[in-house]
Amino acid sequence: MVVSYFLSERQYVTVCCDVQTAADELRELQRDMADLEQLRRELTEYFCDDETTFQLDDCIKTFSAFFDSFQKAVEVSKHMSFILHFMAFKIKSHTFNS
Repeated sequence: MVVSYFLSERQYVTVCCDVQTAADELRELQRDMADLEQLRRELTEYFCDDETTFQLDDCIKTFSAFFDSFQKAVEVSKHMSFILHFMAFKIKSHTFNS
């Protein structure tokens, strides 16, 4: 190995360890990517979509937008409920005072 002539033994070991660590992380990343691809296929099948055009990131964005809108609707509903109860209380208290 040519590299070993230019490095001290300690530097050589460090480089070898770094390369091994990088190779291990690359294999882990490849497994993660394979898992994501499997998930994409399963979602494609679940939603009866076309496997050639289904994009996982678009699916995630759609669900994210839906849940954001749903959360906002829940908050508006709580606010409206509070206002309606407050108005009913005011109407009842005004009726009793008259």
